[in-house]
Amino acid sequence: MKQIQTEWTTSQLVRCTGISRQVIEQRLARIKPLRETRRERIYPAPDCFRAIIKARRDDPAQQRLTTAKAEIAEMDLAVKRRELVPLRYVEATWTAHVIAAREIVTQSQLTRGEQDRLLEELAVTDDEKYLDPAIKNEK
Repeated sequence: MKQIQTEWTTSQLVRCTGISRQVIEQRLARIKPLRETRRERIYPAPDCFRAIIKARRDDPAQQRLTTAKAEIAEMDLAVKRRELVPLRYVEATWTAHVIAAREIVTQSQLTRGEQDRLLEELAVTDDEKYLDPAIKNEK
């Protein structure tokens, strides 16, 4: 029967976790080693793993990464539910519609002044000026 390892050296923790020696040593800085040899400090297993895991949870970079992954998963799910459409599809669709509308206006029998006024409405504008308030109103 295998025995549970109750003591870990820094080197063993580096090999086992894949975390760099420098990071392991930073995370274990507040833990008192059981003993020290000329090369290594030896730590109690529960304390050292608790420190490594807690430090990882408290790491701001890790929290940002976790949040970003959750947001991406949420957006992917919204796309699958057809609640969210990727921007490239919206841009392609609207570009095609605006081009078609411009063609209709220029081929119409409207006066030149009426055509110019409609074409001005169909011109590329600062969309953020119009979209930002609309998006805020949806919330």
